[in-house]
Amino acid sequence: MNYLTPKQQKWRQIGPCITDFTYENNIDWPVTSCKWGPIVQESKEYIRQKVYFAIKTDGIYDEVTNIWKQTPCQLIVATVDIPQVKYSINHQVTFVYQQLQLYKNPHLKIRQIIVHPGDVNIIKCNTTQKLIATKSDNSNVLVWDVTKHKNQQNPKDPHAGIPEIYLMGHSQQGHSTALDWSQEYKLGSGGKDCKILLWDINDYQTRLSTSSIFTSKRELNNICGNDSIKLDKRTVLTGHQAEVVDMSFNKFQTDQLVSCCQNRQIICWDQRMDGGKCWSLDEVHKKDIHCVSWSQHDENYIASGSLDGSVHIIDIRKPIGIQEYVKEVDNLSQVYSLQFGPDRNHLTIGSEELFSVNFQTKETTFCYFGHKGSINDFDINEKSPWTYVSTCQEHEYFGGGCLHIYRLLDLVYLNEEEAYQQLSN
Repeated sequence: MNYLTPKQQKWRQIGPCITDFTYENNIDWPVTSCKWGPIVQESKEYIRQKVYFAIKTDGIYDEVTNIWKQTPCQLIVATVDIPQVKYSINHQVTFVYQQLQLYKNPHLKIRQIIVHPGDVNIIKCNTTQKLIATKSDNSNVLVWDVTKHKNQQNPKDPHAGIPEIYLMGHSQQGHSTALDWSQEYKLGSGGKDCKILLWDINDYQTRLSTSSIFTSKRELNNICGNDSIKLDKRTVLTGHQAEVVDMSFNKFQTDQLVSCCQNRQIICWDQRMDGGKCWSLDEVHKKDIHCVSWSQHDENYIASGSLDGSVHIIDIRKPIGIQEYVKEVDNLSQVYSLQFGPDRNHLTIGSEELFSVNFQTKETTFCYFGHKGSINDFDINEKSPWTYVSTCQEHEYFGGGCLHIYRLLDLVYLNEEEAYQQLSN
């Protein structure tokens, strides 16, 4: 049965007034992470695009045998049909499906299910969106090329898939979501060992092409084999005194990155410098910092979000320590995720609801409160303006998880002159 919280019922009344469309997908299990993938097909009417998401179950994973007991955690590849702006379908389209009905959704098509070795804490795509990196509660980072894996749609299959690469180096296990790609084959991870590890898969392309697991098509498609490439870290950055909880690369200068840890410290790194450390800020928030983001639109801005409900904008052109604060946002109790966008002046915040804030004018442009729990992950679509995919935490009473896809009506974010011209057309 589909239960609606009071705020969801209110969203059903308001949502159609400010969105082009909404796809609501309720799932039996919590959805832990989501990311947009590459475009599969495009026409005048719609864009068909991949979406990656992960579900967390109550199954038990045996790392020694690589076998799950009960329902396994899953990495899911789907495609979604996004209507073009001029060819919007029904103003609001809602689809509800349960785990056994994944293939019945007419607009969100499940193409592939991969049984994941352990929980999926975070999903990150590389710059081409063809490689996926995941982290579980063990100390490794897993790199997947999903096109080389069969569809494990049988939920009773207990065998976990084998990733193309295990990235090794962290010395402590535990829940961690600090992960990011800097380039197509370069990525980094932070962990409970207070370290940031960096890998460059380019160093191992020869090994990738000659490894025994790629010697035949049959072996390539057998994801339940016992072999996989294991790569050790290339660079180690030390300086944090507590667990590294998030990190983000500078997309303009990929040797630079920013990270945050549980003791409310933010450090900026440059791999070209001796020791790597550029500058640090201590006691940035009153409570633990949960997320950090370096703007992909303007390299001068870094944002951090805390469990105290505050969001800071750091302008690195100013003396370090001078910060700008996002205006107090209603219902912003705890910040779980951050991402700059959809344009250079906006910052999107995942909290009890999803907020898009213009940090130049300090005004909230958009608030999405259609989820039944707090937003734990979201992603902004670079191919379709103001289009989001987001997931929520398991609700205290209703359980399960959600994957919602929606686009903001352009009249909401256009200025008055642009909106008038749009209406005239």
